Amino acid sequence: MKFILTISLMLFLTSVSFSQSKVTYDSPDWELNAIGTEPFWNLSLDDDDAEFSTIDSRLIKFVTVNQIKVEGEREDFITTFRLSSRSNTAFVTIKKCENSCSDGMSDNKYDYEIVLILNGKKAYYGVGNLVTDND
Repeated sequence: MKFILTISLMLFLTSVSFSQSKVTYDSPDWELNAIGTEPFWNLSLDDDDAEFSTIDSRLIKFVTVNQIKVEGEREDFITTFRLSSRSNTAFVTIKKCENSCSDGMSDNKYDYEIVLILNGKKAYYGVGNLVTDND
C-alpha cells in the first residue's frame, strides 16, 4: 500500500504544473522538526536550508529550499517544498493532522503528517511540529 501511495505521489508531483517561490512566512524564524520510524529518520527544515538524516548515519544538507505552489492542492495540505543540494533532491509534503498525529512509538503528539521523497526513489513517512520561540 505504501508503495502505491509513494508512486502515486511521485507521479502527481512530476505531472502537475507548478511554480516555485522562496518561502515567505510572517515569522522569519519558523522551523519544522519532523521524525519518522521504519526506517528512523529526522528532518529539520526552515526557509533557508534543511538537514535530513537516517538511522544509518546518512546526513544530507540541503542548501536550497523552495515552496511549491501545486495546482489542485487540497486545503488540508499546508505546503510542498522542493529541497536541493549538490547531489540530492527531495520533495516534502506537509499535511495538517485533523486532531493530532502519533509517531507510533511514543505518546508524543504532532500537528503534521510528513512525506519526504528522496531523489524520486525512496519515500519516508513521519510526523512533525513547527518550532516556535516558546518551545
